[in-house]
Amino acid sequence: MTVTSKYILLAYLLSLRDYSESLTPKDKENLNEFAKEFRAYPQEWESHVEPFLMAKIAENPQLNQLFTTYKDKLNQSDKIPLDLLPNLDSFYQLEKTLNSNPLQQARSEIPNLPDDTTPEGQAELLNNFAILISESEQPENTANQLTWLDKLKQWLS
Repeated sequence: MTVTSKYILLAYLLSLRDYSESLTPKDKENLNEFAKEFRAYPQEWESHVEPFLMAKIAENPQLNQLFTTYKDKLNQSDKIPLDLLPNLDSFYQLEKTLNSNPLQQARSEIPNLPDDTTPEGQAELLNNFAILISESEQPENTANQLTWLDKLKQWLS
């Protein structure tokens, strides 16, 4: 995963976290479509998945504005400290937050959780967060409950 793709996913999750309204059914459908595409074609991030996500974000002006703000902040920041990125503990927090059948289905599709001490493992974990949050019933509420996103937001301020 490139720095750019990592920043796009982080900006996306931060924008969901700060989204002040409830997402519309169409927005939720768009995010669910993104999750399905990302799950099916993770190796096609640059050619297919990223443009798909950008198009879906652009359809919601408030989400797009938040996304652009966070993406700009991330692009201007120094290297993000590792303790501000998701790890296995935060994945278990997400699991507890969702505590639903869709998560069990998703976990069955993630047979081995990645090693969060390697760059590749952290990238895979971030991908899994983006997918699972996008698939949740209320992505904006799910993202809002993750403490690592709060810490990252504070660091960016």
